Amino acid sequence: MELAGGIILGVTLMFSLLAFNPSGTSWFDRFITFLSNPPRTEQIAGIGGAEINTKSKKQVFALSSATFSNGNAMPSRYTCDGVNISPPLFISGVPEKAQSLVLIMDDQDAPKGIWTHWVVFNIPPTAQEIPEGKEPSGRVGKNSWGTTGYGAPCPPKGKEHRYVFHLYALSRTLPLRVGSSKAEVLAGMKGVVLAEAQLVARYKRSK
Repeated sequence: MELAGGIILGVTLMFSLLAFNPSGTSWFDRFITFLSNPPRTEQIAGIGGAEINTKSKKQVFALSSATFSNGNAMPSRYTCDGVNISPPLFISGVPEKAQSLVLIMDDQDAPKGIWTHWVVFNIPPTAQEIPEGKEPSGRVGKNSWGTTGYGAPCPPKGKEHRYVFHLYALSRTLPLRVGSSKAEVLAGMKGVVLAEAQLVARYKRSK
């Protein structure tokens, strides 16, 4: 059907162009000119005032940092060997339907299993940046030390650990209090996660 419609449209356009004759040339000459210089796609789409609709690509939900790239080493400034502050983070591509964001940072290689360094939930979906050493707007959860706020990486000397920043976009806010555990946050997230982004950092202390 689309092919037939295209053929009919093309033929209609051809005869329309041939019928318009301000120069007084014969229809045969104009026909040869038409075949030699066919109309562009945008000319055909513009017949009758129609406009070409282009769909812009949606930006991918992502978490990044200006101080390290995904999968690479984290500067010691943000660890127990440095100033012990959180790195700057940047958020992009948040889904339109998101009502809140959740940030969780885990040590994937801790000796006793996954160790949680940072939990923040109910971050506004409009957040685009988390400045260095700052807690994002929202509610701070409890880390594996039993305290709130950012806990700097501090792996055993000579051991490289992976630290994963998880960012979740939720379709609602979580009815949890400040100081809630990661388990409580994860339980509240069930069924309302719209998208997830990750940023991985590595750190190895000198011997």
